Amino acid sequence: MALYGVGLDVNIKRIHLELKLEISRKSGKNIQELQRIFLAMDKNGNGRLDIKEFELGLASFGFFPKKVDLQALMKYYDLDKDGQISYTEFLQAMREPLSERREKLVEKAYKKLDPVDSGVIDVKTFIENFDTSKDAQVLLKRKSREQTLDEVLANIPSAYYGKISRDDFFNYYTDVSVSVPSDEGFSTLLQNTWNIKEDEESTISKEEIKSIIKTIRFKLIQLSKGSQDEFLLRKLFKDFDLNKSGFLTLDELQAMLVRMETPVHEAHLWAVFNYIDKNKSGYIEFEEFVNFIVYDPFP
Repeated sequence: MALYGVGLDVNIKRIHLELKLEISRKSGKNIQELQRIFLAMDKNGNGRLDIKEFELGLASFGFFPKKVDLQALMKYYDLDKDGQISYTEFLQAMREPLSERREKLVEKAYKKLDPVDSGVIDVKTFIENFDTSKDAQVLLKRKSREQTLDEVLANIPSAYYGKISRDDFFNYYTDVSVSVPSDEGFSTLLQNTWNIKEDEESTISKEEIKSIIKTIRFKLIQLSKGSQDEFLLRKLFKDFDLNKSGFLTLDELQAMLVRMETPVHEAHLWAVFNYIDKNKSGYIEFEEFVNFIVYDPFP
């Protein structure tokens, strides 16, 4: 795309990632550090960066983009197109999106506080449910529960008005996520703060499930001798349908895996079951069983 009339294409994403890596390497990426970086760049203190301030700020990190790249990056960060970069725009650019696992945890915490999905959480509800009993700073008496809460609420803009929006709740934990490197650490934080329990299935990587599914398919194909004949596949299905209900339950899937000498952990079992149960009926129908054998999901 042409930017600022220069008539040249630039790889914005590459430049953006290079800058993020440089900032991370030299200063870290937690919210306090990003705020400090922005304030240091904002020489005139107006809360916005013009292109000159932006250029000098990048130079302080040893980052000297070409003029065309600088213009492209400026435009990329300037979401409201006013020719300057606000703190909110800068922070949004530096944020890492939540991983699927982390997003599910934040969603679970949010639903606990807003069970009717109204789109907002009453601040009183937030405070009542906020648990600091396992917070290291509180346990070490470096902070009180009230201080911890005040710091959190100060970083959620809509809390000032007595209601916390869904977007602000997610944005807050997206910011927190930046300074929590491991998924396990983030999971522990959310579970301790909101007294929720992470779904075991969420802790499993897609690669683990892919590997297990490929193994199960291989063994089922061996049992069916590679046949796609409906009669033979139905006979195999009936062998696993222990209570003759016409479908497979979770327990029957587990028994099937034991019989095939492919026992899996309970968390993996649920993940495999949910994968085969395409229509989410709560059981595996014959058609789903056949599709699982015949069509390789990971060719």
